[in-house]
Amino acid sequence: MAGCTLGSVAQPEPRVTLSDGAVGVITFRSYTPASQRPLITRTYLNEAPTVIHGVLSLPADATVPREARVPAVILAHGTGGVSDEREHAWAKRLNSWGIAAFVVDSFTGREITPPIYSGSPGFTHVAAHLVDAYLALQLLSTHPRIDGTRVAVMGFSRGGEVVVNAMFDRFRAGAIDGAPHRFAAYVAFYPYCNFRHVGALQTAAPLLMLLGGADEMTEPGPCERHAAWLKDRGMATRVITYPNAHHGFDRTRPVALDRAYRGIQKCEAEYNLDTFAIRRLDTGAPLATREANEAWIRECRREGARFGGDPRARDASIAEVRSFLSGVFGR
Repeated sequence: MAGCTLGSVAQPEPRVTLSDGAVGVITFRSYTPASQRPLITRTYLNEAPTVIHGVLSLPADATVPREARVPAVILAHGTGGVSDEREHAWAKRLNSWGIAAFVVDSFTGREITPPIYSGSPGFTHVAAHLVDAYLALQLLSTHPRIDGTRVAVMGFSRGGEVVVNAMFDRFRAGAIDGAPHRFAAYVAFYPYCNFRHVGALQTAAPLLMLLGGADEMTEPGPCERHAAWLKDRGMATRVITYPNAHHGFDRTRPVALDRAYRGIQKCEAEYNLDTFAIRRLDTGAPLATREANEAWIRECRREGARFGGDPRARDASIAEVRSFLSGVFGR
């Protein structure tokens, strides 16, 4: 799933505050935990940090008075990286609605060239992207034009996976420890849910999940079942599945076959964040060893899948996101 990254950018000193009201390219330090356990236990802090960046844009003064503090959305990209037709297009829409946008690039600073799929050299665990998102939240909360209590996270594909996992307080605490920052809302476009997490939840913020009924990369069924699990635990969760829409339905490019794609289909497993136990959901068998996990992946791996835009689903999703954020942010 090809995407165009932001390219080579000058790397100024990493930011620890945005109290000067900076916009544009923002660099900040993050980390790259190898899996869930190092994130939860915070042992990843023993490793060297990395410097990543994002692009922060504010609404035009004509949209929001200059002295007003505005809500914001952090945008998390997929395995195809940051693109003009998706992440930056959404940033422009958000700005036109009076919302700041921070497009976080988790790849360039780690010297990752997209697209990159599971099993490929350099593939990063979702835990690293979770740290990026939470540190971005912490940083945005220092900006004089941004209301730190009204910051949502929205992601696409791998970024959608970031969104549905950012709801777990164990991940939040692993990323920012005792800091009070929390996301005000979650928007997940076609996330990967075949391997998902369960455990204690400590968020009352709502989730909007938008899925493609014909998605061959991140099939909708596992996400619909995960959403039902969240609802059973009191999460305000809205799920919309667009019939016949493929992965990346909010893009403008037509549907095409990505032969490089590798992912999991027709299999589901869960990781318990409280016990660290992993099990298959079809048989209940534990995936307690590397060998068992690799055998499950071999059994369930799919290679090659179609992705691309669907005008009707794209337009409907834009309206849905605007309505959802309006309700959350009170605009």
